[in-house]
Amino acid sequence: MPTPAYLSVATVKSRIAEPMLVNFVKASGPALDADLATLIVLKESVADGYISSQYTTPLTGAASIAMVAEWVFALVQYDLHSRGAGSDVREKVRMDYKDAMTMLRDVARGVSILPGEATTSGGSSFQAESDSPVFDWHDQAAGTF
Repeated sequence: MPTPAYLSVATVKSRIAEPMLVNFVKASGPALDADLATLIVLKESVADGYISSQYTTPLTGAASIAMVAEWVFALVQYDLHSRGAGSDVREKVRMDYKDAMTMLRDVARGVSILPGEATTSGGSSFQAESDSPVFDWHDQAAGTF
């Protein structure tokens, strides 16, 4: 059974009623736990895919792990609910998923930061220096560049 880094099977089971989980996963007992662990690891890898553009994963800071665990839970919960009868996912579950994906995208773009984590990139800006210009706007206007 894979070992999740941010979100535990026990946490998922404490937040979603077990009969509902059994209905979504179509398994119980150790098979339910194994299927949940696999799903959690899959969703953690989605989160890490976004996060790794700015940070080294897996994360180590307690505050950032807690934040990411909430986002991963939203992804897991959405996936589970989408397996239910029909195609109707509750609005709250859908919004939590959408918010989590927005935050992950913001982290990937460097718009949002994860507390207690050092970034891996120095950003996308750079500074160029030159002793003299290769051409200036006068040359360009005269067509002599």
